[in-house]
Amino acid sequence: MLTVLFVLSAVPIYIASLDLRLVGGRNQFEGRVEVYRSGEWQTVCDDLWDIKEAEVVCRQLGYGYAVLAIQGAAFGGGSGGRWEREWHCKGSEISLQDCHSRSISSRSSSRTEHASVICSGTGET
Repeated sequence: MLTVLFVLSAVPIYIASLDLRLVGGRNQFEGRVEVYRSGEWQTVCDDLWDIKEAEVVCRQLGYGYAVLAIQGAAFGGGSGGRWEREWHCKGSEISLQDCHSRSISSRSSSRTEHASVICSGTGET
């Protein structure tokens, strides 16, 4: 008789409530940053977007460290709405939702101001 044992480890996994993805890049590790909210994928405004915010996005997605933070719709525009927020991250946060943010007027950000990132893809942080 053959006995098969399955061992499951209890490793805590952080699951962010903010759904996030990268779109329009050459691979899964780069692209325009989009969040799922209000029933649609929305682009993230690039006002004050820099490497600190990109670090958090790459970490949250499990895509290693940030190689580049890009402003100005480098990976095209989104098909949904746009999340009108300025993000202020330290770079050490687990999720973009852990960063400070504030609403901005849609008039202060043009339709071509989409935040993008390029992540290392190595899984290193």
